[in-house]
Amino acid sequence: ESMDEVLRKLVLDWHIFGNAYMEVVTDAKRSFVAFYHRDASKFRYAKDRDALIYHPDWSKYVSNKSHAVTYPVYPAFDKVAGAKDKLLRSVYHFKQYEPGSEIYGIPQYIAGLNAAGIIYKTDKWNLSRLDNSFKPSGILVIDGIESVEDAEDLQAKFDEAFSGEGNTGKVLKIFKSMGGEGTQWLPMNDAFDGDWTQLHTQSEGNIITAHN
Repeated sequence: ESMDEVLRKLVLDWHIFGNAYMEVVTDAKRSFVAFYHRDASKFRYAKDRDALIYHPDWSKYVSNKSHAVTYPVYPAFDKVAGAKDKLLRSVYHFKQYEPGSEIYGIPQYIAGLNAAGIIYKTDKWNLSRLDNSFKPSGILVIDGIESVEDAEDLQAKFDEAFSGEGNTGKVLKIFKSMGGEGTQWLPMNDAFDGDWTQLHTQSEGNIITAHN
């Protein structure tokens, strides 16, 4: 990778995680130096903070400790266990300053995480509502049907005449006793605002503010 690509990735990690890690490689004679971007989500400090540990999947660290690689922290250089060469390596840690945070940096948008969670949940709610929800406009109780065949025929006619795409606005029919009287229409009012429009808009503003 070019230095431009390395820097772009370091800046991206710095903004997303509040931390960025650059591997510095040289030899014993210091005859050259090379810089490599390393994924910020893969590094953790050792217990004594004197080294950085790289692991490809920290959720499986306990069962896969053999995959962990320990690097000295810049300006210290040393050979890395498992490397096939004799080069010296070090990892430089860039971190965003935050008072009281001595080990890792904290991204500036940390204050907007709750707002991001609200937007995620409102989007998920509305999507689920569109995919799965059946909200009838009312219940039509039909009395006086003489037979099951007549009820099925009337049901088919209602479906053809009044049901649009999906279930939106569909009329729910309830057939009572055969031969009775007293057909009723019971409208259903939805007083619950499932769109969460105001909450969603407010959360968007909070996220934008958190990102300056």
